[in-house]
Amino acid sequence: MTIRDFQVKITWDAEEKYYIAEIPDILTCSADGSTAAEAYANLEETFAVMKEAHAENGTSLPLPSGEPEVTTESLRRVADVLKISKLAIASKINPQTLAAKLQRRTALKPAESLALSRTIHGYGLRMGHVQAGSTYPGNLVEMRTVDLGTAKLARRTLPA
Repeated sequence: MTIRDFQVKITWDAEEKYYIAEIPDILTCSADGSTAAEAYANLEETFAVMKEAHAENGTSLPLPSGEPEVTTESLRRVADVLKISKLAIASKINPQTLAAKLQRRTALKPAESLALSRTIHGYGLRMGHVQAGSTYPGNLVEMRTVDLGTAKLARRTLPA
C-alpha cells in the first residue's frame, strides 16, 4: 500500500499561513508546508514513517476508502473519451475480455474493478459520481497534478 492508494486533501490555513496536507482515512497522518507541493512532500515522509511504525508493531494502516467502484456501466459512460483497450492493458486485464464484458454488460470481478480503479487513479483521474447540476460546497476545487513518475492527485481548498 502506498500514499497513492489514498485520497490526499490539501488545504490552506489562512490564520497560520501554510498549507496542510492530510490523508482523511488515517486520522493522524498530516503535514504542512509553505507550498502545496512542500506539504505533499512532507506528507509522503509522514506516511512512510507511519507505515514503518505500523509494520514494526505488527499492525496495519487503515484501508483507503478509495475511489468509487469501477463498473462496466461507469466504463461504458467514458468509453468515448478513454481508450478502453489501453486502460485494460495498463491494468493487466486482457483487452478482449474487458471489451466483451462491456458489450455484454457483464459485471467486473472485484480484482478487475480494483485494478482499473488504481490505473485510473494512477493517471490522476477520478471516476466520480457527480450528478448534473451538482456543485462543490464553498471554494473546494479538485487539483490534479500529474507527474509522469509518480502520478499524484490531491484535493485542495483555495485560499479565500
